[in-house]
Amino acid sequence: MKAFFKKFIKLYTKYNIPTSSAGLAYFITMSLFPTLIIMYVLLGKNSEVALVVLDSLTSLIPKDTMNVVANFINYVADNYNNFMFILAVSVIIITASAGFRSLSFQIGRIQGGRRFTGFGNFIASIIMAVLLIVVFYIAAITMLTGSNLFHSLLNILKISFESSVFRLRYVFMFFATFLIICLLFLFCRKRNLSIPIIPGAITTTVALVLVSWIFALFIEKSAKYPILYGSLQSIILLMFWLYCCGQSIYLGAIVNTILKDKNRRKTASKEKKENEDKEEEPSI
Repeated sequence: MKAFFKKFIKLYTKYNIPTSSAGLAYFITMSLFPTLIIMYVLLGKNSEVALVVLDSLTSLIPKDTMNVVANFINYVADNYNNFMFILAVSVIIITASAGFRSLSFQIGRIQGGRRFTGFGNFIASIIMAVLLIVVFYIAAITMLTGSNLFHSLLNILKISFESSVFRLRYVFMFFATFLIICLLFLFCRKRNLSIPIIPGAITTTVALVLVSWIFALFIEKSAKYPILYGSLQSIILLMFWLYCCGQSIYLGAIVNTILKDKNRRKTASKEKKENEDKEEEPSI
């Protein structure tokens, strides 16, 4: 365990995780609001539907952050025009793709190799930015249609809808986050590189849940943030939360790398012992 933490701290400082997390938080913040505009359009320009979808994320996103997002959705509903949509698409292609390049570059460095480099990395980042919107849209539709189906099923089984949704929401978001993180680590991994994915994904998912819970508790106990930051309070808190989430993602990649090196040493030691045993065997 001591060797694990020693290696962990070494990799954490070597790859300058705080700086990388700060850059990722910036790109996500720049991508967030254009994404909300696009989701608003894809959901039929209905702010109530958009807010229902966002409400399902309250298990992971702190309350203050949700308030920022909800206020922005209402602003878009009151001031929407076609130019706003075109601008949102342009901005998200630029910022989301840049954020993905930053994320894949750092995860690739940590895990021992990048899958995409050069112009291929640029194209892959744009594709991922588009896929991000598609995934959000499919998830939103699933939440909306699945909610009615789930409600009907619980009525048949005579189970309380509100208590069941409250419990299952956390379970669903945990496993959905775990799956997304697994795919992220897998996609950023160099081809033909043997490295464990699941341990780091579990670490990141648990860390994200803890970060959101601790962050919400911290905000609840700290009443002086409006005095310190004034009207910028919400944005500052949003970026700080995203910064902590970025740290959680990179920590998972570090765990994968440590376990990879550990498995490699075990394999090398086992092969060495087998070779020594063969050499010691008497010849007949």
